[in-house]
Amino acid sequence: NDIGVCLDFIRHRLRSSEQLRSYLSDLLRLAPDLTRMGSYSSAIEESLRKAMKASRYRKFDETKEIVEERTRESIVRNRLYEFGMVISDNIFERPKSPPESMTKTDWEALAQVHDMVDMIASLHVAGERGEAANILYTYIEEDLVPTYESDWKVRIKSKDAAALFTMYNVFIAVLKLAASVSPSVAENVYQKNIRHIEGEPSIHVVMWPDIVMRMVDASQVSDDEQPDSGVAI
Repeated sequence: NDIGVCLDFIRHRLRSSEQLRSYLSDLLRLAPDLTRMGSYSSAIEESLRKAMKASRYRKFDETKEIVEERTRESIVRNRLYEFGMVISDNIFERPKSPPESMTKTDWEALAQVHDMVDMIASLHVAGERGEAANILYTYIEEDLVPTYESDWKVRIKSKDAAALFTMYNVFIAVLKLAASVSPSVAENVYQKNIRHIEGEPSIHVVMWPDIVMRMVDASQVSDDEQPDSGVAI
């Protein structure tokens, strides 16, 4: 009898675990579609948090990967909104800057986003949407955010033309890259924060920043070289 009770208990726990796994996986998979339809709400996030807390001590590799992917998407979404606010609060028309006023950090940032355009575009064409999203997340967290915090933030506050110009062009490129993996989020940020500057009806028809798409050797300077001031902007 004791063994029978133990087996029933184990079967019940197994069914509960499988149901939780199925629920969490399905909800996480639906989240991007719900977001694109504008239905993603705090209620869904709360449900996810509860389910994730319940499964914290259970080792479900598939669910863990999906949770990590959704977490990265959430971070990217929040970063886009944050940078969108920085743009709308500080820039009211398309910024311009002479090349000679741009710093080494500015040129390096443009070179990095230029490489990102090539990389993510290739992955998108190959159908590797998940990998493209991961690379975009890594770039934003490890390159864009540190550059903003350590350099652009202070310069933008002082209305430095080169910092405003560089960040604006980098962000437009990032937003267009995000549009290929999170179209509704990118479009929402554009409509709220960028459209009054660009004037185009959608981020999908905004032209790629000219300076990013025409990167020349001057933007690939070594640590002890200065960029050629003859780059056309």
